[in-house]
Amino acid sequence: MAIVLVVDDSLLARHTVRLALKSQAHEVLEASDGIAGLLIARACLPDVIIAAEHLPATSGRSLLA
Repeated sequence: MAIVLVVDDSLLARHTVRLALKSQAHEVLEASDGIAGLLIARACLPDVIIAAEHLPATSGRSLLA
């Protein structure tokens, strides 16, 4: 089981990814913008981060850097 952080401003996108990952027994963390995603990533150290390219407050690429 992996800890996966999903960062997307679309609630529907996060919900869809969460359902797919939970069906495979992964723990899913969510954030709706890049700043919240960065804070969660620093606090929880997820195994995988899935981020949208365009996010409020920062880009997905900036978040991953």
